[in-house]
Amino acid sequence: MTQWSIFTPIIFRMMERRYVEQFFATGELMISSFDRFSKHKDEQRKDVEGQNIICGRGSKATVFAVTGHGSDAFVLCGSAANDPQLMDAFACDAAIQIYDPTGFASVVTRHLPGVRQGFEGFCYYKDGSIECNIGDFELDQLKTQAGDNLDLGRLGGFVLNMAGLAVFFRKAMRFRHQAEYRWVWITDHSVSESIVIHVPEARSFCAPFFANEAGGAEPSVGADSR
Repeated sequence: MTQWSIFTPIIFRMMERRYVEQFFATGELMISSFDRFSKHKDEQRKDVEGQNIICGRGSKATVFAVTGHGSDAFVLCGSAANDPQLMDAFACDAAIQIYDPTGFASVVTRHLPGVRQGFEGFCYYKDGSIECNIGDFELDQLKTQAGDNLDLGRLGGFVLNMAGLAVFFRKAMRFRHQAEYRWVWITDHSVSESIVIHVPEARSFCAPFFANEAGGAEPSVGADSR
């Protein structure tokens, strides 16, 4: 059997220096939500996420759906780009360098309430609908028996699963310079705000990065940028 491995680069969780120092002192970390993303005032962080138009194309049918996802999710974002200009755009002067994104996520999971499942990966950038292949799907499959109306329960389940995890990772093209890597934790309850946790064991997967000490330009510092 051929051995196969997945390489993930170092991920930078950009923040103000005081928050990076606090993380390495106590393990304090803020985990956000899709709803909170939509409330950010600056353009680099404000994005309408969790809402998608999905186009499922198959050999026998094409299905369009408008969906909402992530109202029950905690989210943490980082970047694979160690870019002084990006740090400046985020009004950050430091970052947590995360060497093992999966190991980091595994310990964070233990400190979040009601987590049912989690996943991680790079975002992809595309305007418009999410395209997916639905194979030989037919609308009759969503009926209890031939001649019946569509079963709304089956329809809802089909639509929610049609594009898989893509619905959690699509972002508009204007954000593609961010090279975002994302962790998502699905919970058993509604999540509309951020949560502050203490996860000191996560520090073993990380190291601090301070822009000024690394020779980068000193960025302007804004409000809570976690």
